[in-house]
Amino acid sequence: MAQVRGERARAWAKEDDDKERGVWKAPPPTSKPSARQPSTALLGLSLLGNLDGIYKHSTFPNISLHTLTTGSRQRPGGMLLFGYTFAGKLWVSLGYDENGFEKDTVEIFWGNVLSGLDELLVS
Repeated sequence: MAQVRGERARAWAKEDDDKERGVWKAPPPTSKPSARQPSTALLGLSLLGNLDGIYKHSTFPNISLHTLTTGSRQRPGGMLLFGYTFAGKLWVSLGYDENGFEKDTVEIFWGNVLSGLDELLVS
């Protein structure tokens, strides 16, 4: 999957560069889909793992890294639960399309996620 994502990223970067130079041309239409459609999910899950192994805190002793700003690829009409550890802490966030869900539904779901995490981590 990493190789496929790398190939896609390079293709999109080339397309962006070509568009910026004004030399991009749309590919000819194909008779069959180039990729299989993904299944529909109500909630995406993205777990990055421990990012302290990537950011070498000891390399910069005069700088205290305490948080990390990440980007997500939450889709329209969907939710994305995003988690990682950084600076010795567990970080969990929920991104969602506010036009796709009732506010109360999201608040109840998020409250239950946090309650479950508290129960899991404190027990």
